[in-house]
Amino acid sequence: RPGDLVPVQLSLSRTPRGFFVPNRAITLVNGEPAVAVVEEGVAHKVGISVHEAFEEWRRIEGEAIQEGNLIIVSGVHYVSDGQPVHVNQDLLGGDA
Repeated sequence: RPGDLVPVQLSLSRTPRGFFVPNRAITLVNGEPAVAVVEEGVAHKVGISVHEAFEEWRRIEGEAIQEGNLIIVSGVHYVSDGQPVHVNQDLLGGDA
């Protein structure tokens, strides 16, 4: 009821594994969620598990996903596994 007090317990000691990516970076390969990772100028679609959302972001996990990976976030549906791609360094920002 409005105005009722409810006990809440938050656990801040455990951070979930994985990475947050924009929703538009996630595609389906044979009906399973995947993202396209760029390695040495070639796109590779890798399977992931999709978890909670935060606004337009989703937390993902996958054995092939590591910190520092370049993940295609725009036009991922048009990229084929093994397709050569050009990474526009101007769009990366930071130290990538």
